[in-house]
Amino acid sequence: MSKQDIFQLESAAREAAQHQNWREALELRSEAIRRAHASKNYRLAAVLLNRLGKTFEAKGEPFQAVRAFEAGLRLLSESGEADLSDVLVQKQRMRKGFSPEEEDFPIPDLIHPDTEADVEKAMQDPALALFLLTNSANSYLNRKQYAAARKDYELALQQKAISQHPKLEITIQSYLALIAHRLGEDAETATDAILAKMKDEGWDVERAVPGGIKADILRKKGNPQAALQQYEEALFLHEKAGDEKGKARLLLRYADLLMSTKQQESAEKAFSIAAELGEKLQDQVSQWWAYAGLGECLRLKGKLAEAVSFFEKSIQLIGSYQKRLGTDEGKVSFVQSVQEIYEHLIRSYTELGDHAQALATSETAKGQALNDLVGGRNRRRQRKKAPDSSSSDSLNPMSDIFFASNIASSIPSEPPIMAQMAIGVDSAPFFLEPELAEEVDAPPLPRLVLHVLPEQIFCWLVSVDGKLHFHKIAWSEKQLQEKIIALRDALLVDQSPLGLRSLLIRKPPQKAPAFQPLLQELYKSLLFPFENSLSQITTKLVIEAHGPLWMLPFAALEDARGQALAEKISLLYTPSHEWLSEIRKEPGYGPGSELSALLVGNPTMPPPFQLGSDKIAFEALSGAETEVKKLSAAFGSRATTLIGAAATDSQVLAEMPLHGIIHLATHGVTRADDPLASFLIFTSDSPEAGMLQARDIFDLELEAELVVLSACQTGLGQLSAEGMIGLSRAFIAAGARSVLVSLWSVSDQATSLLMQVFYRQYLAGDGKAEALQQAVAEVKAQPEYAHPRYWAGFVLVGEG
Repeated sequence: MSKQDIFQLESAAREAAQHQNWREALELRSEAIRRAHASKNYRLAAVLLNRLGKTFEAKGEPFQAVRAFEAGLRLLSESGEADLSDVLVQKQRMRKGFSPEEEDFPIPDLIHPDTEADVEKAMQDPALALFLLTNSANSYLNRKQYAAARKDYELALQQKAISQHPKLEITIQSYLALIAHRLGEDAETATDAILAKMKDEGWDVERAVPGGIKADILRKKGNPQAALQQYEEALFLHEKAGDEKGKARLLLRYADLLMSTKQQESAEKAFSIAAELGEKLQDQVSQWWAYAGLGECLRLKGKLAEAVSFFEKSIQLIGSYQKRLGTDEGKVSFVQSVQEIYEHLIRSYTELGDHAQALATSETAKGQALNDLVGGRNRRRQRKKAPDSSSSDSLNPMSDIFFASNIASSIPSEPPIMAQMAIGVDSAPFFLEPELAEEVDAPPLPRLVLHVLPEQIFCWLVSVDGKLHFHKIAWSEKQLQEKIIALRDALLVDQSPLGLRSLLIRKPPQKAPAFQPLLQELYKSLLFPFENSLSQITTKLVIEAHGPLWMLPFAALEDARGQALAEKISLLYTPSHEWLSEIRKEPGYGPGSELSALLVGNPTMPPPFQLGSDKIAFEALSGAETEVKKLSAAFGSRATTLIGAAATDSQVLAEMPLHGIIHLATHGVTRADDPLASFLIFTSDSPEAGMLQARDIFDLELEAELVVLSACQTGLGQLSAEGMIGLSRAFIAAGARSVLVSLWSVSDQATSLLMQVFYRQYLAGDGKAEALQQAVAEVKAQPEYAHPRYWAGFVLVGEG
């Protein structure tokens, strides 16, 4: 195949893309890349991969776009491109996703460099690596994966070729300012400097993007009139540049500010224009935000049925887009960013009195990424391991790893070099066998479903016969957080500086308040309206918490008589009704009395070390060692017991897939800033070992009926619309049907007693939730452990 033939394929692909014939464009470009790669013309293949990535971006598939851009960088390295080895290493190490952000506004339209039609000229351009890095960063930014975007932009600015592209350099600096602003950092000084430089250089339309960022900053500072003026100037520049997509994106932020300043008619007009532009350009992001804005305008007018129609259109587009995101981090970040739209629809259905549809919308808003991650039913069938992008083969473009067969392709046969660096957690990590396992009859369980909105809390109780009860609480999310923080302070359970940083950064109270009035207040508000229905429940109760409510120990909530909820009913937690329903239909791994158990206790602790700004030191857990020895006697020959020096992380990893029960009695640390870096401590068998991180657990293939994390704070992590992101999610995704975790730092001795009773009941045939309820009762009955901090912190997530 001659180079000219490849150029002809690319020319046809470019024409197809211009007419938005995306499938044809992808097929032609992919074939051109295959042929360039086969002829070992790696630089040509890299140019074509850059264009393939931009095609994916235009099609609305940023995950696939990143894979194309990064494959191009690998091929440039293969072709002998200078100074790329360090870039590739840094890209493999960067973490992705779960970025907290201050705003939910859509990302402004981004400039994608290298629009040169002549392939020969593009091949000779020394800035090709710069363009690939910038385009990759743009795709991450579109997915709101800010850490990865920031790293790629910084790497782009380090390229020598950047000095030949001053407009691109300052545009990248604008995007870095945008990221800083979205992460709550000070970006005003940098933005002002960028605008001043552009003015000095006589760059006019280029000021549109930083001008929009400046407007966002002014809005956040509480200066809406100046922000509106700045938006209008930036909109004029987008118009002057002929940038319709940029205009649509900026109109959405402008219209949102008009709404907040009570200029509803003007806002509705702006949303309508953005919707028309989004439809014309097939820009789904602009469409769903514009539809949501129009829906809210109509809701405020009292036109609820019309509002619902627009919100539903918005959510339909959101669901379509979400399916194309390839990593769990990307999906969770994305779902979090569009929660406001789900909240609008929930309010609308509630105002219509349709509580069933409001509940269904709440369910849709929660757990969708988790459902994709765990793969639903049939998780125990034969599975294929996802490729390890951090392996030594990851720099070899000829490796089979680049077929990336674990990721559903958007094209019939994608180039064999496309795989993503630092792939994160694949949102669908395994291929399942096509045949389905036989479903188990899983009768419905009563459910307490909660949804925290910024201004109020919605509560539903669903009985086993489907009867629905509803009430709402006039507490804002901030008020709820304050009440939960006050309760945890009163229980004295947040003494550690680690844990849920996003919620718990504050000075410790000088004097802890009384906890019983707080427990009763929360019970009265959340549960008392359902008192009659709750009293009739004879099975376990499933709690679908939301937002800060994941930090609340429901078991300890007390009625007016002082009776705790744990004394009335056994409890089970789930992030998603759909996920729990599917997992309950899976055949179990067998009763506890027949399963083998891995029992790990009191590993040798590492010396103190620094974690961020915290100095971490771990004490030995003598109670955990006693706990595991007693459990080992209960399991007999079915136990594999690792204590002290024998409890190395490598041995634990090797043993976990072999057992139906996994019990880990050790220290745990949760990281809200980087939830996949949350870890459990084991004995180190090498200088860099000893910490088993959540991201390592995702890669396991477990056949575990039960995982017990008898450690501190293992139920914490980062709050999201999908519940807690951290260790519990990792074990669920790896195959566990149930995970028993803790909401705070637990007492060594009380935990040992609780675990002994729990296993006694579970091995005797009780359900897991019932066994935990009995264990709580026996611990609570001991005078020295009657305080809720000794027994209320353990929660069972999953099948019970």
